[in-house]
Amino acid sequence: MSGKMSKGKCFFCSKIFAKNAMQKHLEKCEKRKEYTGKSESRVGLKKEKIYNILIKGGREYQMFIEISGNKKLKDMDDFIRGIWVECCGHLSAFTIDGVEYISAPYERGDRSMNVQIADVLDRGTKFSYEYDFGTTTEIDLEIISIREGKIDNGLLILARNLPPEAKCCVCGKDAVNVCSQCIDEDFENAFFCGEHGEEHECGEDMLLPVTNSPRMGMCGYTGDNDEFYEKKFSPKI
Repeated sequence: MSGKMSKGKCFFCSKIFAKNAMQKHLEKCEKRKEYTGKSESRVGLKKEKIYNILIKGGREYQMFIEISGNKKLKDMDDFIRGIWVECCGHLSAFTIDGVEYISAPYERGDRSMNVQIADVLDRGTKFSYEYDFGTTTEIDLEIISIREGKIDNGLLILARNLPPEAKCCVCGKDAVNVCSQCIDEDFENAFFCGEHGEEHECGEDMLLPVTNSPRMGMCGYTGDNDEFYEKKFSPKI
């Protein structure tokens, strides 16, 4: 993977910014202001608390989303699963202020995700998410701001990182596969183009697609639903 500063795309104006500059851009983006103004001018609009959330997976991956406070943690879990982590139906959990909310509670006293976001999150809250309690993907989240308004589908992607650059460790061409065994042991030498992936000593059974996800190369993750979720929750400009 490239050591360059990763970049992201604003889903309103489609402009590209360094990842660490995206939050400031979103605060000023004229296309976003225009979109928000149009949505809030609808007759009979019943406003809700809208939460602006930064979601980060490691150094490379981040998204800014907005989600209605009337939605539940389960809805955010479904979104994160669909766009970033889902592979084999593993359990997941949010940890908020020391309390764990599990996707499928299995013991008396476990908290479920069937709680409204507005009841457990507030401005400035930092919390975490885990998917798969064996081969775990860990994600950090932070509430950046809260506003009054309304959004389509109750969830909206504001910005997302561009796919990090991955090159074949043998020839330098764009990589299409990653070795799920080598990625933990020798990260820089775990990526392959189609030709050299076929020749890799670990075998083709160990290869997984290169994806724009912090779960890349783990378990059976292939990123098949990535584009569907990105399209579904993009602003309809």
